[in-house]
Amino acid sequence: MSTQTSKKLGILGVSLIFFDAFLSVLLAIGTLLSSEWSIPTSYGIIRIIGIIIILIAIHNLANVYQSKDIFTNARWGVLAIIGTITGFISGPIITHTTLNAMQQLIALYIPTLIMGVFFIIAAFFVERSLNEIAEHSGISDFETAGKWLFIGAILTLILFGTIIMGIAFLILITAFSKLKNPKLTPTTNTTENSTLPQTTPTPTTNTQTKAYCAYCGNPILPENVYCPHCGQHT
Repeated sequence: MSTQTSKKLGILGVSLIFFDAFLSVLLAIGTLLSSEWSIPTSYGIIRIIGIIIILIAIHNLANVYQSKDIFTNARWGVLAIIGTITGFISGPIITHTTLNAMQQLIALYIPTLIMGVFFIIAAFFVERSLNEIAEHSGISDFETAGKWLFIGAILTLILFGTIIMGIAFLILITAFSKLKNPKLTPTTNTTENSTLPQTTPTPTTNTQTKAYCAYCGNPILPENVYCPHCGQHT
């Protein structure tokens, strides 16, 4: 796969995470307004799919840039999946109890706290992976996204990190959109050619030789239209 494949996968993965976050916001608003309001939600399934797709994109970039550190750090992003599963299990249980809306919101903070711990650890390693990608690709947006992602993961513990992480993912989409295939530097044989012995043409002893090439200085015959040595027009 090429960097263009990683570009498409990265944008798709982040977009899925945004969509899942949108459903989560609807759920929170619905819970706050009315416990009977039915809100469509994926309970993190779409987010998990998005994370997996992003990890595939990063794994491909690790192969493109031939850097094991890129994916070695990024694979710790599976901890974010574990944290999401925590919300997947606890979310439906809490939102379908007899607690009132405010009590449910308070109860929802418990899995949010657990998810936050997993997100912090995952974001720490993902930031290191994005820094590696930024170094190899020359796209500083990857480094910026990793920094904001880590800060957002920390702030998730106090319920403000979601906005910061949203900003980080927006920057990450921009970074993926800037990916280009690495330019291959063509190999030249100038060094090899310079080591070859240079042969000096031996002047012909033909008595008809009466002129010399104006370009290379070798003897030529009067009837020569092109120099037999350098090929220039005489």
